[in-house]
Amino acid sequence: MVPWRSGSQEEWLRVLLCLVLLAAGGLLVFGRRSITLDAAGGSLTSSYSLLIPIRSARRDLTGFDGVVMAFRLGDSESPDRYPIRLRAREGKDFTICSPAKFADARNQAEYLSHFLGLPLSDMTTDNELVVSPEQARQTLRERVRCGSGESTVEPPRGTRCQVTESGGKVTLVIPRRTSRVAVGFAVLVSSLTMLLFAPLLRIDFTRSGTPVWIRILFTGLVIFAFGVLPLVTTGLAFGAVRSSIIVTASAESLTIQRGGRRRRTATISAADILDVDYQTIHGIVESARHLARRPVQSPTGSAQLFQALARSLPSKGIIVKSRQGVTTFGDGLPLEELRHVKSVLIRTLAGPKDL
Repeated sequence: MVPWRSGSQEEWLRVLLCLVLLAAGGLLVFGRRSITLDAAGGSLTSSYSLLIPIRSARRDLTGFDGVVMAFRLGDSESPDRYPIRLRAREGKDFTICSPAKFADARNQAEYLSHFLGLPLSDMTTDNELVVSPEQARQTLRERVRCGSGESTVEPPRGTRCQVTESGGKVTLVIPRRTSRVAVGFAVLVSSLTMLLFAPLLRIDFTRSGTPVWIRILFTGLVIFAFGVLPLVTTGLAFGAVRSSIIVTASAESLTIQRGGRRRRTATISAADILDVDYQTIHGIVESARHLARRPVQSPTGSAQLFQALARSLPSKGIIVKSRQGVTTFGDGLPLEELRHVKSVLIRTLAGPKDL
């Protein structure tokens, strides 16, 4: 596969390249990492092998005090991840796996919690949920009926959502909204992009004798690429426009209807819902800092500015965690309103406690 000519002065470089490619391919094909959990012996062994065992490390299970299910935000090249870790009393946590799907991560975390007899900590959203090994497999309804519910949160002033309770059902209407701050920020980004890139792409059409229709076409492409496209993408990313949403909750199910030309409906059985919470950018940052076990320091000027900016960014809204995965709605709502909506949904989905 590599061009080869005997007697060439670059022959040793080609040999080195072949060896590197063979080594990389061998690691991908024959490399293995295994984790052995011995609950009876109280040990955890991680081993690495390449056809034959190469290295192994052993840790005592008494050095861990919980199973942590975390959240790691993805980017354009990688999806969101849900790392499963054993939280160490001292030192570095041990990562078991990092699934890309919430349902797979939750099943793995529940099994580890029950098998090792360690409490399960769900840190995938702003509020950490800690349950005992006996309650790890319980749903939201079972926990609330056992007395693990939350206190009622009163609606804030100037609430945007319309909440209607009737006959054991709750209808939540989140109207279509346009954020002036997000729109202004999108316009600012688009304008700065145009000012930055447009002069670099300026061409003197007069000297070159370019036809008029080509001038118009090129100018339109520049405006679209460096003006309209940044405006649309920035507006969507920061929730400049949010479509209307109708949420119907009862003791049997949760139905979410999203507005638009084609109305989409999603229904989740209440018996499959594990938790209802909310997530903000500030919560994601704090969760990552907590997982990294960084010491708490006095905030500097730049840190305070970053925290203020994180709080001002639109939230991801309400997060419904179920056996089927994660469902979100209500992005961009303020924190006080998210707390109220969460309280109403939990109380409704749990149903009467005497059932």
